[in-house]
Amino acid sequence: MTDTLTIALLNRLHEIERYSLANYLRHASPWTPRHAEPLRETLLQIADDQQVCADRVASMILERDGRVEKGSFPFRFTAYNDLSLEFLAPRVLDELRQTVRHVGVIVDELAGDPEARALAREIEGMEKGHVDQLRELLAEPARDTQSAATLRSPRRVEREQALDSTAV
Repeated sequence: MTDTLTIALLNRLHEIERYSLANYLRHASPWTPRHAEPLRETLLQIADDQQVCADRVASMILERDGRVEKGSFPFRFTAYNDLSLEFLAPRVLDELRQTVRHVGVIVDELAGDPEARALAREIEGMEKGHVDQLRELLAEPARDTQSAATLRSPRRVEREQALDSTAV
C-alpha cells in the first residue's frame, strides 16, 4: 500500500470522526428538556470519543509526514439548528450506523498497513459501541410524564415536522 493512499484513507477517517453530527451538536447546543439530560450526556460523550479518535488519526498522519486535510461540517447540519435533542438523536443514530459502514470499508482498504488498520478497526469497534449505547438509550421510555411535544413550543414542533418530512 502506498503512503499516499494510506494518508488519503486516514484523512477520510479523520473527517468522519471530526465532523460528525454528534460533534456538530456539541456546538449547536440543541434544546434539551430536563428528562433528556442522560441523552445529552451520552451524545457529549460520543462527541468526545470521536474527537479523541480524530486527534489520534491526525497524529498518525503527521507521524508519517502527511498533511491533515482541512474540513468542515456538512452544510446540511445547519438545518438542525434550534431543534430538540430528542428529535435529533435518531438522526445521530442513523449517522453512527453509516459511520460504522464507512469505517469498515476503510479498515478493509487499509489491509496493507497493519498499524493504520488497527487504529481504524479500533475506531470501528468504538462506533459500534456508540450505536448500541444510543439505540438502548432511545428505546428507554421517557422519565418525565409529560410528552416531549408538550415541552416544545408550537413553532419548534412545526419546524421539526417540516424538517422530518424533508429529511436529507
